[in-house]
Amino acid sequence: MKEKYESAFRLVVPQRTYLIVRVDGRSFHTYTQGSERPYDRRIAEAMDAGAQALCAEMMGCRFAYGQSDEYSFLATDFDTLQSEAWFKGNIQKIASIGASIFTAAFNYARMGQARELGVALDGAEGRTWMSASFDARVFVIPSRSEVENYFIWRQQDASRNSLNMLASFHYSHEELLNTGASERHELLHKRGVNWNDCPTDQKRGRVIAKRERTRQVSYVHKRTQERVEEIVAESYWALDSEIPVFTQDRGYLAGLIPVQD
Repeated sequence: MKEKYESAFRLVVPQRTYLIVRVDGRSFHTYTQGSERPYDRRIAEAMDAGAQALCAEMMGCRFAYGQSDEYSFLATDFDTLQSEAWFKGNIQKIASIGASIFTAAFNYARMGQARELGVALDGAEGRTWMSASFDARVFVIPSRSEVENYFIWRQQDASRNSLNMLASFHYSHEELLNTGASERHELLHKRGVNWNDCPTDQKRGRVIAKRERTRQVSYVHKRTQERVEEIVAESYWALDSEIPVFTQDRGYLAGLIPVQD
């Protein structure tokens, strides 16, 4: 059965390339009904928690970029001759496990938020808070320049989404019908609202990348039984919510996307 049927649909990504995994919220228009408008900070924080969990699990992950109800992850497998792709490039496993990890971490974060607000977790409202699900798509991009263009595209989409959400909060669908970006800016100005005054991450999205830090640890030496205090270095996945416009600061993405030898 495995060889005759299952293996026939086992697809893998090419080796030594740039792998993109994009995780998207499923039916989030319905899920976010009743959320804070125009932007819900708690949902953004839960998205970040999901992304940090997946970054930590994804072999070869370089960074993640998030906006709205999506996060895109870049992974590579060309660091060394011994480097391997996550799950050896098995597309079904990457997509299914990637979506599962993100969903679990997102809902766990939402559970913590619900507790903080005093929402009964065993009630209908509590179950709604933890009912989100995500899908994932997997593909490769052949060149570093195109990887950069991909993230520029996602950021430009983020800015459009952000403006549209803000305009929809202040105007009806009918009032915004057939209006472009510049017209929506003007309409917002009439209400005394300036999209440029919004927090940076609401306009441009957020990035999660690996950083280094030091911390002091204390332990008892097994042989001498003496207490030892020392400073150790460790890596962690840090959130950057003050990212630049990618097209205006090319060096930002250049520092995140590795060069393939």
